[in-house]
Amino acid sequence: MSAAHLTWLDGAPATALPLPDRGFSFGDGLFETLLIRGGRALFLDLHLLRFQYGCARLFLPDCTDRLQRDILAFCASLPPEHHWAALRATVTRGAGPRGYAPPPEPAPRIVLEATPLARDCLVQLPPARLVEAQHTVPLQPSLAGIKHLNRLDQVLIAREARSAAADDALVYDSAGRLVSSGNANVFLVIGGELHTPLLEDAGITGTRRQLVCHEWASALGLDVRIGVLDRGHVQRSAALFLTNSLVGVRAVGQLGERTFEDHSIARRLFAEYARSCG
Repeated sequence: MSAAHLTWLDGAPATALPLPDRGFSFGDGLFETLLIRGGRALFLDLHLLRFQYGCARLFLPDCTDRLQRDILAFCASLPPEHHWAALRATVTRGAGPRGYAPPPEPAPRIVLEATPLARDCLVQLPPARLVEAQHTVPLQPSLAGIKHLNRLDQVLIAREARSAAADDALVYDSAGRLVSSGNANVFLVIGGELHTPLLEDAGITGTRRQLVCHEWASALGLDVRIGVLDRGHVQRSAALFLTNSLVGVRAVGQLGERTFEDHSIARRLFAEYARSCG
């Protein structure tokens, strides 16, 4: 195990995942990506609530309390070079017999992985360069909102962004509706209001998206509207910004050939985010 990348399996250091495992075989499980600061997982309560909701959606045994204990112990064990770190918490349904049908009494496995981040995460990243992804994500209401393990859509989207020398790609569903970027939730600024996609059929309901919608925007006197958005809304927007657990709030500086100059709302929201991380 390298000093830079630390892994625990079910509460103890590990270098391998026992097989068989339904997470490996079928993507049968959930994950959360958390930001660590000085041995503390930021906004842990929101991540645990989403994880618990995901367990119910996938009919996984609710191991939220166990996950919380493991995360707290793992974070307390991190060395100083992990002051800022990305924590990936993966929960699989565990082992099972051959076939898709889940075992009647699954024993979930918890894998925690920490990777140090070589930056001060309270300093906002420069505006991102985006392209519009050609790949569209399918409509799947049963899986919308949760962080299930099948991320093949995101793999293909990330490949598109990298091929275009972009930071990320704006993503639409198969019906032409705006969903997100490849790895973040997206907000549009239209007429001084914030607009973010309704995620009933696709996408992930991010923790920082939730905080923008319910806390940070209102603290700045901004209204947030959640609804169906399409390319027309993107074209009419005066600004775009992204939110996820590792960047907080990041402005979009370029989308394809279009440039966005006004990043004031993204800066103000990032200041609210930074204060919340204190």
